[in-house]
Amino acid sequence: MRKILITILLTAATLLGADAFGQSKPSFPPGSLGDKIVQRGNVIVGVRYDIPLYGFQNPKTGQVEGFEIDIARELARSLFGSPDKVELRQVVSRTRIPMLQEGVIDVVIANLTQTKARMQEIDFTDMYNLAGMQAMVPEASPIKTLAELKTATIAVAKGGTGEQAMREMYPEAKLLQLDNHGDSFQALVSRRATVFVADDTTLQGMQEKLKGFRVIPERLTFEPHAMGVAKGHPEWVAYLNGFIRELKASGKWKELYRKDVGEASREPPPGTPDPKWLR
Repeated sequence: MRKILITILLTAATLLGADAFGQSKPSFPPGSLGDKIVQRGNVIVGVRYDIPLYGFQNPKTGQVEGFEIDIARELARSLFGSPDKVELRQVVSRTRIPMLQEGVIDVVIANLTQTKARMQEIDFTDMYNLAGMQAMVPEASPIKTLAELKTATIAVAKGGTGEQAMREMYPEAKLLQLDNHGDSFQALVSRRATVFVADDTTLQGMQEKLKGFRVIPERLTFEPHAMGVAKGHPEWVAYLNGFIRELKASGKWKELYRKDVGEASREPPPGTPDPKWLR
């Protein structure tokens, strides 16, 4: 009798477009990216492996952890009823947009700053975090203020907003463009660079794990972080916007941020960035 009941429930769930646990499957136009994701049975998300607290591969366990990883898992839960229905693929600053455009990943959740130039290449969702670019120096460095960066040797990750911002703000500084944040930080450690510039989300995690460095308090810029999607998929962007809004309204955003980043008082950002933040 029990087996018959389970069979009936599973059949009903299938007919109603839901899984065995009653999770409603989202409905997308046939043939759309959203529909393909649902039919595939998992969502492929581009994430960072090199940013502690946000997207970082734990060297002890090999697992990728952090705030953005948990958001990716919650996205899978909203789509399929299970946080395990996600495939995480590593991206770095210079590969995020090409991997979207080539269809290798469905969405980027990887410290991606919304900019005017990038809005010509891909589409963005609502903001899910607000960061700010800052400068890290060795503890003993004579550099105390941002004004002193004009003659510094500045390490930045290729393809990130730091590269563009430093060229505009400090044209006389020497710029070291490296493949990722880890290499940029190592340039600071080895003294090839006198300054490492990145979003505060990146520096925050590194500073917690590594001693002997300090962050100059002033912000260089404001960085609205949003999910990135390839052009031409409005139904997928709309779904992601609804997901982000529910994440904030339900209190889940604060729960995950407190767990992963450790700031209990942090409030979710607004959905739309202030126009002056967009460079």
